[in-house]
Amino acid sequence: MEWIAIKDQLPEENKAVLLYDQDNYMAVAWLQNNSFVFECMFYGINDFTHWMPLPKPPSHELDTPNT
Repeated sequence: MEWIAIKDQLPEENKAVLLYDQDNYMAVAWLQNNSFVFECMFYGINDFTHWMPLPKPPSHELDTPNT
């Protein structure tokens, strides 16, 4: 997975992605009506510089301790 510049492509609407801004801040949000939504807060597209899809969740096998 690689970072995608927002100026090149926006993520699919209503799909959670990882965002990165110029202050090295990362957050999970989704795009809705041309704004990024963080739980109940809205941020403009211009507040962030890149995005990427979320990684797949870990498998259940990783949840068990080694024996």
